[in-house]
Amino acid sequence: MLKRLKEINQYRGTINGLVKRDLRGRYKGSVLGFFWNLVVPLCQILVYILVFSQVIRYDVPNYYLFLVVAMMPWLTFTECLQQGTGSIVGQSSLVSKIYFPNEILPISTVIARFINLLLTLVMVFALIFIGGQGVNPEALLYLPLVILIEFIMALGITIILSAITVYFRDVQFIVQMVLMAGVWVTPVLFEPQMVKGFLASIMDINPLTPVITAFRDILYYKEIPDMPSLWMTAGFAIIQLILALFVFWKLESGFAEEI
Repeated sequence: MLKRLKEINQYRGTINGLVKRDLRGRYKGSVLGFFWNLVVPLCQILVYILVFSQVIRYDVPNYYLFLVVAMMPWLTFTECLQQGTGSIVGQSSLVSKIYFPNEILPISTVIARFINLLLTLVMVFALIFIGGQGVNPEALLYLPLVILIEFIMALGITIILSAITVYFRDVQFIVQMVLMAGVWVTPVLFEPQMVKGFLASIMDINPLTPVITAFRDILYYKEIPDMPSLWMTAGFAIIQLILALFVFWKLESGFAEEI
C-alpha cells in the first residue's frame, strides 16, 4: 500500500494538470467561462430559497443563509460522485494506452470540486457579511477540519464507484437517482428534527449528516460543531478510503480489458 501511495505522489504533477484542465475546460468557450462554477450552484440555491421561503413557507430567520451554508458542501459532494463515478470510463483512451496509477483520475476530479468549494465559500462569506450576520472566529477554526473530513469521505466513495463503473456502467445512473433522493435524507433544506419516521432513521445513519450539520453550526449558528460526532465521522471516512483503495486495486487489473 505504501509503495502505491508513493507512486501516486510521484504523479502529483499529472494530478495538478488534470485538476487545472478540469477547472479551465469545464466551461471552455462560454462567455462567463470559469464563473459558471459559481453561477450554476447559485441558481440551484435560489430555486430552493424561492420554494421554501415563498411557496412552502418554511419560516427560518435568514433562510437564504441557512440554506447556502449547507447547500454548498452538498453540491460539492454530489458533483464529486456524479463526475468521479465515470472518471475511469471517460478517460478510456488514457487508461488503455498509457501507464499511470489509475486512481489519480477520480482523485483529480474530487480535488477540482473541492477547490471550487473553497472559491464558493468566498461568496458565502460575502453573503454573511452583507447580511450583517458576522462570524465566530473560534468556531471558524473548525471549518478546515470539516472540509477535510468531507474531502476524505467524497474521495473514498468516488474511488470505489469509479472502479465498479468500469464493470457495471449502470452505476452512473443509479448514483444520480440516489443523489436526487439524498438531499431529502441529509439536513440541507431543513433541520433534522423536522424529519420523522423512516426518513429520520436514514438521516441519523447518513455519514454526511454530521458534516452538513457542522457547516451550518459554524457558519449559520456561529457555534463550535459537535466534535464527538465529527471524530466518529472522520474515523469512518478514513476507514472507508482505505477500503476503497484496496477494492480499486483489486479491480484495476481488468480495467484495460473492460474498457
